[in-house]
Amino acid sequence: MKNTLLALALVTSAVSFQANAAPAATTTMELDVFGLNCSLCSQEMKTKMKSLVGATDIEPRLECGKIYLELPTGVPLVADRLAATLKTNGFTYEGSKVSSRTIAEVRKTAEDQCS
Repeated sequence: MKNTLLALALVTSAVSFQANAAPAATTTMELDVFGLNCSLCSQEMKTKMKSLVGATDIEPRLECGKIYLELPTGVPLVADRLAATLKTNGFTYEGSKVSSRTIAEVRKTAEDQCS
């Protein structure tokens, strides 16, 4: 009986620990992309870019010509591969920087609010 109670206590504490664990650290990159004006195209690019750069989340902003990528912290953005993929699909990669906002914050802003 004691062993059963001990096992139950261990399982309960492990589940509790996982529920309270901090989310994985991520970095949000802001890409400037020329020619990003088609909703269907941007959705297709989301799929390609997710596998290409290992992004955990992507948010294209057509009105702003920006794509926001959420990358696990420490995963480098391979700009030349990214630029080649964008060019193959009719877009021009114009640069990137670390964003001061998370993707969740970007999604809370109006579609046409670019800054």
